Amino acid sequence: MTSEVATLVLRNNYLQSLAISLTERKGTANGLELGRFMSVLESAGQLNRKVETLPDEQTLAERYAAGKPLTRPEIGVLVSYAKIVLFDALAASDLPDDPYFTATLSNYFPVKMQKSNAGDISGHRLKREIIATVLANEAINRGGPSFTVAMMDATAASAPEVVRAAIVARDGFDLNRLWTETDTLDGRVSGEIQNRIYEEISHSFIVLTRLLLKTGMTKADMAEVISRLQAALKKLKPALAEQSAGDADARQAEYVLAGVPEKLAAEIANLQSFALVPEIMQIAERTGEPLVRAAENYFAVSQTFRIARLLAAGGRILTSDHYENLALARSIDQIASARRDIVISALSDHGKEKLPVQAWHAQDRIRINRIVEELSSLSDSGDPNLARITVAAGILTDLARDRGR
Repeated sequence: MTSEVATLVLRNNYLQSLAISLTERKGTANGLELGRFMSVLESAGQLNRKVETLPDEQTLAERYAAGKPLTRPEIGVLVSYAKIVLFDALAASDLPDDPYFTATLSNYFPVKMQKSNAGDISGHRLKREIIATVLANEAINRGGPSFTVAMMDATAASAPEVVRAAIVARDGFDLNRLWTETDTLDGRVSGEIQNRIYEEISHSFIVLTRLLLKTGMTKADMAEVISRLQAALKKLKPALAEQSAGDADARQAEYVLAGVPEKLAAEIANLQSFALVPEIMQIAERTGEPLVRAAENYFAVSQTFRIARLLAAGGRILTSDHYENLALARSIDQIASARRDIVISALSDHGKEKLPVQAWHAQDRIRINRIVEELSSLSDSGDPNLARITVAAGILTDLARDRGR
C-alpha cells in the first residue's frame, strides 16, 4: 500500500503543476482573472498580498502592461490559496453529504483497504473533510486558481454550487477519460501539443460548468442528471460531429500529424460541440420534441442568424477590466438564451411543420431578413468590440421576446 499512497500523492502534484502550467500558458491574458481572484480574497480577508509577496493592483497592472505576467511561483501561491478557500466553503456546506460522493471517499484510500475496511471508511470521523479536500483539489487543478470566483461572478452561484456543477460536467461528459488518455501522451508527443489538448479539455470543463449553472440542470439529483447528460451526448454525437465538420477535421488532422492517436484526436477536435448539449436538452424538454429534432432546429436557427459568427466575434473581444468582462459574458449569455427561445417558439408554434424554423421565419420574413442583415454587419464589418456584441444581443433578445408572446 505504501507505493499506492505515494502514487496518489504524486498524482496530485502532477495535476497541480499542470494547473500552474495551463495558467502560465495564457501569458498576459490571465491578468484580469487572476487580479480579480486576488481582489476577492483580499476583500474577504483571506489573502494578504504583502505576506505572500504578491503584487498589489497597481503593480500588477504595470507588470501586465509591460508584458510581464505572474510567474510560476506566484501562480502556485494562488493555486494553494484557491484550494484552501474552496475547501473551507465546501466543508461548511452540505455538498460532502451528497450520496454521489460515496465513491469519492472510498477512492481516497488504497484499493486493498476499500473492501476490507469499508465500514471504517464510511464512518470515518473526517469523511466530510476528506471529500471536501478531494473536490477542492479537483476543481482547482482542472479549472485553474480563478475557476470558482469566475464562475460565481458569471452565474451568481455559491462555491458549493459551482463545484457540484463542475463534477456533473466532468462525469456527464466523460472528461476524466479524456484527461487520462492525454496523460498517456507523456513522452510520446511534444509538451506543446499535450498542453494544447489539456487546455482544450479544461476549456470545455469550464464552459460546461458555466452552462450547467446557467440552465439550472444541476439542481436535480446528481446521479440522475449525469445519466441524462450521458444519454443525450450519446444520441447527439453524430449530429454534433456533422455540424463541427470542417474546422474539427482540420484540427484532428493536425493532432494526428503531431502523434496523437486518431480516436483521441477526433474526440478533442469535436469537444467544443459538447457545449451545445445542455441547451438542446432544455429545448427538447420544454417542447416535448425528440433530442435529434430539437438539435436540427437549433442548428437551423444558428445558421439563419449566423450565431457562430457572433459568438466567434465575442471571443475575440479584449476587455480591459472586470466589469467589461461581465458585460461581455452577459451579452454572450443573452445571445445563447435568445437562440434557445427562438427554437422553442418555432417548435411550439410550428411543430407540425416539416421545417418549423422556416415556417416561423416565413411569418415575419421582412423583419427577420432585416435583422439578419444587421447582425451580419455587426459581426463581419470592422473589429469586434463590446458595443457591437451588446447591440447584437439586444436585437436577438427583442426578437425572441416579441415572437415568443
